[in-house]
Amino acid sequence: MVRNYDTRCQDLAEVFLRDEPSINTPRAARYVAQAIQTAIEDAISYQRHPCECCGTPLGAGDHKDCVYF
Repeated sequence: MVRNYDTRCQDLAEVFLRDEPSINTPRAARYVAQAIQTAIEDAISYQRHPCECCGTPLGAGDHKDCVYF
């Protein structure tokens, strides 16, 4: 998991934790913010990954003619 995260991830974590008073702590907010940042980075990395069929990044195009979709 990443150690640094965007301040907007921290803001989002705090918003979600408001509904969970039993675990709403600064430590939990840091953990959730790191998890959010990791999920975003993983999603971006996946979208940049080349399609095994055509080689175009997975986030580009519709890949409707690729055999893997």
